[in-house]
Amino acid sequence: MAKLELKIKSVFQSWGNYGGSLNFHPTDYKPTVSGVIGMIAAGMGIKRLEVEKLEYLKNSLSIKVEEPDNYPDFYHDYQTVHPKGTKFTRYLNKNQLRAEDRIVLPAAKGGNSSTGATKVLSKDYIVNQEYTILIKGDKSILKKVRYSLFHPYYPVYLGRKNCTPSHFEISEILEWKIDLKWKNTRILLSLGSTQVEVTL
Repeated sequence: MAKLELKIKSVFQSWGNYGGSLNFHPTDYKPTVSGVIGMIAAGMGIKRLEVEKLEYLKNSLSIKVEEPDNYPDFYHDYQTVHPKGTKFTRYLNKNQLRAEDRIVLPAAKGGNSSTGATKVLSKDYIVNQEYTILIKGDKSILKKVRYSLFHPYYPVYLGRKNCTPSHFEISEILEWKIDLKWKNTRILLSLGSTQVEVTL
């Protein structure tokens, strides 16, 4: 068994863990395990649809995100999205919008409005926070993880594509060592009805 220590920091980070909605994108107060797995997968060139590779990566690693020294500050980003300047510009007026291109929004008087109206979005970000992440696993896979984070196949982001790392520090691979006082010690492990004797 071996481990890596990863330190990350950025002006903005966003680690979605609460679901949210199409109009609101919250963030957890620290990186999520699934987010770290996604970051490593991006470095390795594993795509979202490659489910088996992602499951293998998830099952091969043990990830722990250390609690930050202080509770982070948050930034709430309020945005409006309007068809102007996007693919909607090819239409002269709202009556020419195709059904699949319309933005569907709840109308004030009930029902839906799909006239290509402005859409309101809200996003939360963690601001200027550093985190330490411990990654454990076999030395062979940690070598691949470390290399992929130094030489990523796809760009590595801290949650969202606008969250590029400002600080990215990866330790050397550290292997577990048995304390000399426990060397040659015999212990008895019970696995259900089976007992196994192990010598350290």
